[in-house]
Amino acid sequence: MYEQQLDLFSCVGIQVDHPVPMSMELRPAATVLDDRALIAAIPDSNLADSIALAAEAGRRRLAAAVPSLETLCRRFSGFGIDRMVPEQAAALEALSAIGGREAARAVSRLIVRAVVQGPTLNLAVSTAARIGSALRRTCPSHPQHPFHKQTIVVSAASRIPDLSWQFRCDPFPLGVAQYRANQG
Repeated sequence: MYEQQLDLFSCVGIQVDHPVPMSMELRPAATVLDDRALIAAIPDSNLADSIALAAEAGRRRLAAAVPSLETLCRRFSGFGIDRMVPEQAAALEALSAIGGREAARAVSRLIVRAVVQGPTLNLAVSTAARIGSALRRTCPSHPQHPFHKQTIVVSAASRIPDLSWQFRCDPFPLGVAQYRANQG
């Protein structure tokens, strides 16, 4: 029986030519790129290049790179509950080095929208404190806040209409009005 089982890990007589994947292409170093090319390369960079590109943008203090660095952080949203996300950490360090009002707003948005979490959130909060970012709670005028939606069920007083006394103890009454409005 064991003689008929295939060995999945043997590759006797099989030769495969592996093409270089697109993410492994040789790219110019971050230090040789001009400012526009560096900013354009940050959002679409691969894992290996993103840290170097973010560090270079921070070293040059490129204020125009703030949206690209924020986009880089948003790419890794949802990761890092247990450990620091190196790409987000590099982008936050670059935003800290750049400074200014736009960098402060970007860090604030990353924190409020829960893009960073876990140990990276600690770095983001310290970065926000370092560059003077105002962390605000969302309000009804904020586009991500659910208060701008119309209510689905109108509120009314809690009551059981038009049922006799013997049916009021029923756990599933026929007509129950809702006390608070639901939003969807």
